[in-house]
Amino acid sequence: MRTSEATREGATLLCGGSREKSLLHPIVLENVNPKSKIARREIFGPVTV
Repeated sequence: MRTSEATREGATLLCGGSREKSLLHPIVLENVNPKSKIARREIFGPVTV
């Protein structure tokens, strides 16, 4: 998952990310490196960077 990769690169997970069967709760990240994959690529999910 790209969110775990982003947190390894220094981003902070503010909330979300849990799953209930096929539902992924919205994710909010801060301090995201602009060169990280999550900042540069299209995300197919409820993620705010």
